[in-house]
Amino acid sequence: MGLANIFSSTVWTFLLVRDTRLIISILYKYILATIIVSTIIYFVLVYVYITNELYLKLKHESTIDFLTGLYNVREFDKLLNKFCVAAADKNEDLSLLMIDIDFFKKVNDTFGHHSGDMVLKQLGDILKKACRSFDIISRNGGEEFTVILLDCGHIQALEIAEDIRKRVEDYQFVIGKNQKISITVSIGISSYPCGTNDPNDLLHEADNALYYAKRNGRNKVSCRMSEQIL
Repeated sequence: MGLANIFSSTVWTFLLVRDTRLIISILYKYILATIIVSTIIYFVLVYVYITNELYLKLKHESTIDFLTGLYNVREFDKLLNKFCVAAADKNEDLSLLMIDIDFFKKVNDTFGHHSGDMVLKQLGDILKKACRSFDIISRNGGEEFTVILLDCGHIQALEIAEDIRKRVEDYQFVIGKNQKISITVSIGISSYPCGTNDPNDLLHEADNALYYAKRNGRNKVSCRMSEQIL
């Protein structure tokens, strides 16, 4: 398009102006101006593209836990509120798991925080494998994790939670060269509408269930609705 404009301008200039030197001067200035403007536009577009990519990257990173690559607690709160509203409006099943590593402080005190971080990363991988692709997995801080189970009733949530508990119990966590340890987790479950009539109570009920599991021996799955330990 730029070359076509230059060619068109050149033809009209030759037709209207008989002075060759003037024609060359006009043409030179036109080409120079075109190059300068095009260069400025190019760098502006590059700057806008880079700025937009940086914004999207920062926006994504603001939702992710840097250690495990799972959602962080801020994004968890946002998504839980969103899905609670949707579940209430559409009367859909929704379940929540709260997962806590048993005696995690002993891992950090005995093997160091670097080893503790390795355990957290590997637990994140276990949760990804045990849960469905569309479930919302988060690290809420320290050794506490959550899973929002979409369109998931109470029985299925129990099955997923027990699968997670068993996978963790059987897994050998690598914390160094030729060094592995075993850990366990306690899990609290809450479900809507089977369990609580208000989806906004899911977090509170799951937290109660988790503490119930902790008080009753750990390495257990519990649900607040019946205070049953599996």
